Amino acid sequence: MKKYFRLMSFCFVLCMGFSLLGNSRGFWKKELTHTLTATKKASIQPYSHNYHPEINGFTYNFGYTDQIFASEPTGYFYYDTDFYYADFSTNSRLYIMRIAADFTCGKMANLNGDKSYDINYRTISGYIHSKIKQVSSGSKRSSSINYITSWPLSNVTEETSTATISTSFGGKLTLSSAFSVNSSLMDGVVISEKYSNGFELSFDRQVTVTTPNPTISHQRNGNDALQAEWFFQFAQPVETSYSLDTYYLFEVKNDGQNYQSYSFGYEYEIKLTCSAWEGYLWHQLRDTVASDSNGQYGLY
Repeated sequence: MKKYFRLMSFCFVLCMGFSLLGNSRGFWKKELTHTLTATKKASIQPYSHNYHPEINGFTYNFGYTDQIFASEPTGYFYYDTDFYYADFSTNSRLYIMRIAADFTCGKMANLNGDKSYDINYRTISGYIHSKIKQVSSGSKRSSSINYITSWPLSNVTEETSTATISTSFGGKLTLSSAFSVNSSLMDGVVISEKYSNGFELSFDRQVTVTTPNPTISHQRNGNDALQAEWFFQFAQPVETSYSLDTYYLFEVKNDGQNYQSYSFGYEYEIKLTCSAWEGYLWHQLRDTVASDSNGQYGLY
């Protein structure tokens, strides 16, 4: 009888353990997923207003005064958003939205001494999505906008690829002398031609991602042409950290009504996915997500 009770107790504990580990209803699925969302300011010194990459011909105009910190027990990332502008025509400006993120999995954080992170979780994938949008409220309407291009590119086989930048809103070009042929906006991004209504950008291989691991996919969203997307995927979960730096170029007309003449809304979503216990029935994928669907520039 005592052996019977000991056996039953052991089975009960074992079942409870599997139930907790597998989340009961989903245990027999091959893969479990769950999304964790958290965003908070990082306790670090001001960042964006003191440090940001220079873009030749563009003026740094707006950005977060701190990096933002998104964290879950399975991993974390710091990210930053910056805006630059350049006069383009008598009717419009060019703007660049830069979003950069540094991703760290739970295992790497734990190995570096922060035991609040789960050592079982390694980086498998992640993404940055960004977009700009026109906003209206009653008699208020933000500026007309036009997506032009974004980088880094992916899966480009040529030594260089190009994008033609021409104004969509008319007017006389007012580009500064910085926009001369063969001048660089930044490393790997060069003005290769000048036209009466714009110019041509040439992207060297250094701003096209061709590494096999992780693979990078860059595209515009199939349902929203204003949304640019970058997705990275490792072949197998890795313990290393990973950084992704993205640039989104667009044109803004000076026709905002009851807002600033140059005004727009913007959105972004950033995600890190970490994996644990690969090959087991209780394989886990956990996400850390940060997003803002109500970013504002000049909406006052």
